Amino acid sequence: MKRAFYDIATGELVAHGFTQANRPGDGVVEVVDSFDLRPGDWRWDGVTWVPYVRPKPDTPLVTALRNAISSTSTPAAVRAVFQEWLANLG
Repeated sequence: MKRAFYDIATGELVAHGFTQANRPGDGVVEVVDSFDLRPGDWRWDGVTWVPYVRPKPDTPLVTALRNAISSTSTPAAVRAVFQEWLANLG
C-alpha cells in the first residue's frame, strides 16, 4: 500500500511512496496506489487533501508593526493606527 507523509504542524504533503516511513515525526496516511499529488501543493486537513499555498514570510515592516502593537510602551492611539496599517497591508 502507498503512503502519503505530511508535516504534522502544517499538514503540508512532504512525500509519498511505497515505504513505511519518511522523516521522524511526519504524519502518515494510507493512499491509493495511483496517488500522485505534488508535495508542497497539498495539505492534509485530517479528513482529505486540500490545496495548500505556503504562507509568505513576514516582511520587516510587518514584523516591526506587530512588535509595536504588542508592546506595552506603545501608546494606545499609535497602536490603533499600526493595527489599521497592518490590516491594510494584507
